[in-house]
Amino acid sequence: MSSGVDILVAIDASPAVVHAEMWKAGIKPPFEIQVHTHEKAQHVLSRTNTKKI
Repeated sequence: MSSGVDILVAIDASPAVVHAEMWKAGIKPPFEIQVHTHEKAQHVLSRTNTKKI
């Protein structure tokens, strides 16, 4: 099943820590939030149809 909103976040911090903090703050479905390092985010962007906002 696809989520309603897919968001890619590129960060310098630990993706696991940032993701955990977002869940604690109440950010949950319908948002699909991918948290990656900048390098990994570039790889993800190169494989998908995205819109930069």
